[in-house]
Amino acid sequence: MGTRHLILVWYKGKWHIAQYGQWDGYPEGQGINIVKFLNDTDNDAAPDEAHRDPATAGDVNDNEHSPAENPTPETQAAPKYNVAALKAALDKDMLYTPTEEQISEFNQDAAHVAEEAKKVLNSKEHRDRMHSMTREERREFEKKHQLETAGLSPLMLVQPSLSRDCGAQILSLVAHAKEKVAIRLMPKFIMDTIYCEWAYVIDLDAEVFEVYSGCSCKVQGKGRFDDEDFAKDRHDKPFLVVKYAFAELTGMTEHKLVADVNAVMGKENSDGELD
Repeated sequence: MGTRHLILVWYKGKWHIAQYGQWDGYPEGQGINIVKFLNDTDNDAAPDEAHRDPATAGDVNDNEHSPAENPTPETQAAPKYNVAALKAALDKDMLYTPTEEQISEFNQDAAHVAEEAKKVLNSKEHRDRMHSMTREERREFEKKHQLETAGLSPLMLVQPSLSRDCGAQILSLVAHAKEKVAIRLMPKFIMDTIYCEWAYVIDLDAEVFEVYSGCSCKVQGKGRFDDEDFAKDRHDKPFLVVKYAFAELTGMTEHKLVADVNAVMGKENSDGELD
């Protein structure tokens, strides 16, 4: 479901990740995925990063990312100790900000991937092959060759960290990166309380996890974002719904997270006050 959101990581006094996402931004979607990452219970590793050298982005005419010829390997179980791994990656300066030229090249590569996937999907050979397969065989074929992903979300196969479809997987991408990861910081989007429906802050300094809602008329006191340049002179602010120390997340279930959020949002919606 299209639910715009922001995932932010604060470490050593600054924002390192402020990732815009388009899908499943509600607590039972990206929210619980973040909790699983923080608890080391996320079962799937992040999608393979293209690991391009920032100085040598590929030619849009090459077949480096062709889904038909270069299938993405199956995901492996994510390593444990995700929080420590994320801190270590940030300490090693594993992030870089791509230039507009590089972003344009990534987008062109993604368009090439989508076009190649479209050719395969529309071919008689592929249709005949699908017709002869069982449902399970079709699932395995797609898992191996990623044709649907290539057609619908090609940037996830080229530079997933820049894709609006990446969601909470950005955390694993960075934590377990072997090469530098391209990041676009968009922290000011959290102040757009109409379009930024949910936001999640992972504070690695204080080791707390915070859930914010943009859909709120409630005015709170001084908050985390008040001293940010992008928040000055803004009367509408994101609403802090729940806050947990990392230790409190142990054993956290989707039901518990959603219940905690609903308890606060329900209270606010009924009388405009919080305990």
